[in-house]
Amino acid sequence: MAERDTAGEPPNPDQARPAAPAPDDAECQALLAHVVEVANDEHRRTVAPEHAPTPEQLADIRARMAPEFLPMCAQLERADYECQMRAKSRDALVACLPE
Repeated sequence: MAERDTAGEPPNPDQARPAAPAPDDAECQALLAHVVEVANDEHRRTVAPEHAPTPEQLADIRARMAPEFLPMCAQLERADYECQMRAKSRDALVACLPE
């Protein structure tokens, strides 16, 4: 038996599926924290431990990035957001950016 949509009609394979919702504020906050964490992890590998940013400095970095980052994040396609959340390096983050 063929699937039916909510109107009782068979699905139209030529009709585009609705886009997944853009990331919400909580997801964008999580992405911001992830981006800072990934960058910090790579940075810490290149400096002496005493020169690594403190948790307070990382919080300040996130706060300074938020005004520009959060509106950009809210415009991301769901697939780009999910790609960035899976990224484990700066290069992987950049590879996930929309063109």
